[in-house]
Amino acid sequence: MRKLYVCDFDGTIYKKDNKRQYDAVLEEFKRLKKEGNEVVVATGRPLHLLKPYFNDFDSTYFISCDGALFSKGFEILYETPIDKAELKKKAGKTTNSFFGYGQCITYYNCSDKSDAQKLAEFYRGHAVKINCVMEIDESLYKAGFIGKEEEFDFLDKCWSTYGVTEFVAKGVNKGECLKIAMKALGFTAEDTVVIGDGMNDISMMKEVNTSYAMMSASPKVKACATKITDNVLNVLRGEV
Repeated sequence: MRKLYVCDFDGTIYKKDNKRQYDAVLEEFKRLKKEGNEVVVATGRPLHLLKPYFNDFDSTYFISCDGALFSKGFEILYETPIDKAELKKKAGKTTNSFFGYGQCITYYNCSDKSDAQKLAEFYRGHAVKINCVMEIDESLYKAGFIGKEEEFDFLDKCWSTYGVTEFVAKGVNKGECLKIAMKALGFTAEDTVVIGDGMNDISMMKEVNTSYAMMSASPKVKACATKITDNVLNVLRGEV
């Protein structure tokens, strides 16, 4: 039976200073697809931060920006952007440093020079300074604030730690996007396998019959998975 493997990125298929492991994962992806299976990489990252990691980026399926985008490389297959006019109205008075993900570029407005420098370095030059969110002439898929934690009634919080809070449009999460991806690629809950380690992976685990939480995941994530693994390669190779 053909299978769809949906893998979280950071902490699951990629770990800092673990290049050898990551290369092996990519080789398994190639093998699985050659055998008629399919792979989707699901992450909170924007697409431009994923491209350097995939030599076959244009032929790889991604759920990015925590479910706001489903794409094949940069080819958008499904999207749920943030309402920029509403964001300007509701968040325009915040004094926090702002950043937002477009498809290929991160936008930011930082009064703090150190925040601006950190963002520019982190996004590897794929970042543009703006004065107002309405200057962005493309869709905005994720919005983040550095400093005091924010709350917005038209957005859903998807990540908050180390003084950074990130949001997506209301109702957006990896699980909802996964349903779109499964339908588009011709898979069901029975033949889809989800592997993840974060709280944002729980919504995907709930949509399938088989899911794996990484050993390093929190107890809440592990409780939502059907199985636990200490190595994503074991799952991809069918060794668990």
